[in-house]
Amino acid sequence: MNNILVVDLEATCSDDEAITPENMETIEIGACWVGVDGTVVDRFQSFVRPILNP
Repeated sequence: MNNILVVDLEATCSDDEAITPENMETIEIGACWVGVDGTVVDRFQSFVRPILNP
């Protein structure tokens, strides 16, 4: 069986550029295994606590 792993990372950001791209931090990780026919086989989601801009 062939599956595809899809990963999504969410990061801190700001509309006023108070957080520069170099200082963005991961705040959420999402992933799911998807079958070649598009069915979701399994999911994962976890929040991550930022350190620089909590």
